[in-house]
Amino acid sequence: MTTKLDLRDQNNLPLLKQVAIAVDGIQYRLFRSLLTLGVVVLAVAFLSNVLVEHQIADACKTGVGALASEQRELGQVAVFFDTEMPPRELARNLAELPPGSWLPQSLTAWMGVDKERLPLFMDDCASLLQYDAWFDELPPGHQRILTEGLDRETLFAQLQDPDERREFVRTARMIPLRLPDGLVDFLPRRSYFLESLRRASDHFNKNREAFASHIEADGLAEWLAATDVETAADLFDAHQVSVPSERLEALMVRAGDRQRERDLLRVLREPRLATAWRDEFGEVFDQRRALVALAEHDERALWMEERELAQAADIDAGIAVDAARRILQTRRILDMDELLIANYGTRTGLDANMFWLLVVSFMVCIAGITNAMLISVIERFREIATMKCLGALNGFIARLSLIEAAAMGLVGGFLGVLLGGVIAVTRMAYAYGHWVWRFFPWSDLGWGALIAIASGLALATLSALYPAFAAARMVPVDAMRVE
Repeated sequence: MTTKLDLRDQNNLPLLKQVAIAVDGIQYRLFRSLLTLGVVVLAVAFLSNVLVEHQIADACKTGVGALASEQRELGQVAVFFDTEMPPRELARNLAELPPGSWLPQSLTAWMGVDKERLPLFMDDCASLLQYDAWFDELPPGHQRILTEGLDRETLFAQLQDPDERREFVRTARMIPLRLPDGLVDFLPRRSYFLESLRRASDHFNKNREAFASHIEADGLAEWLAATDVETAADLFDAHQVSVPSERLEALMVRAGDRQRERDLLRVLREPRLATAWRDEFGEVFDQRRALVALAEHDERALWMEERELAQAADIDAGIAVDAARRILQTRRILDMDELLIANYGTRTGLDANMFWLLVVSFMVCIAGITNAMLISVIERFREIATMKCLGALNGFIARLSLIEAAAMGLVGGFLGVLLGGVIAVTRMAYAYGHWVWRFFPWSDLGWGALIAIASGLALATLSALYPAFAAARMVPVDAMRVE
């Protein structure tokens, strides 16, 4: 006769009840939980600090870079109209233009380059300069091995042959020497491009000379400052230079401002002004301090006007104040642009070194959290055995450990985001001043905070997987014997 056992499914505790039990466990082992929480906070704070710093730096680079491009635009345009362009000089000036510049499209007729081919022509200009600079910067020993006594142009002409290129690549690998990306693909068309560049340079210089013969000024900037928009537009159209109307107006305004700024600087270099300034205000005259004084104190400019110290340049007090403020603002913008590029480079986002530093730091944190969780499991042998004797399944024990870890990861992630963000914003504001608040990346920082909190949650949860599995597989009888 067989007896049937009445086996029923175990009642599952609601999720909120499981969370409450996990929170009680955290409170019961508060000191060890705080240690685990501290590891999560430090890891997330480091990640948040790096993300916030680079997001602010990228926003400032973009914003300040746009302002710097506006300040440099007139000078970049004037270079093409005021100076003769040998082939490599033409390539260098084209390559140095900011991305999206309207100028190359406007000068296609002068260079004799089709607008469809212009993007490839611009890319080849940048490639030519990049690869030539790479070769010139090689150590002398590497150059001798690669060239076998040939000069650069002879070597590159010789590398038109596929067999010579393969030997060149093989020699570079033997050194060992990493070749720049795209060099091998560029070498076959290098000679053709140099010939195209030479023709473009000759064509450009002929058109530039014809244009220069029609302006009665020492340069483009001086001519733009002295002429009107309609006359300038007609002359550009007559010489097949298509300048967008809004850019032409901006260039003419900037040219007029630059003319007044040069007049003010010329006045500030006059010896009689320095003497009168020292006698009147009792301070040693310095051009930068004088510009700051003119920008901040209108009475200094009025004093210059009353003493007729700027009469030769036809500058009144209002013009002097505005010009001084523009000069100082331009210097601040350009100085900050150079500082940001020097500190963070031209690329946006994290560089490879910082990325791997983050990876290593997270691996160390995972090891620390896993160790703390394992010790916590060992301390709870009898507690876990008791719960199993009362009917707790392996899944319930594992979920308790994972819920504890997730709770600490969530709280630690939030605290780490606050700590790392405050440190990063404070440091960046101290280093870069009002530019940080002017271009503050609110939306990017929101996404960065979510990423950092999610990373803290994932960090703690992943670290608890093995301890949770070990706790779930524990045999109650063996665990009860542990003192």
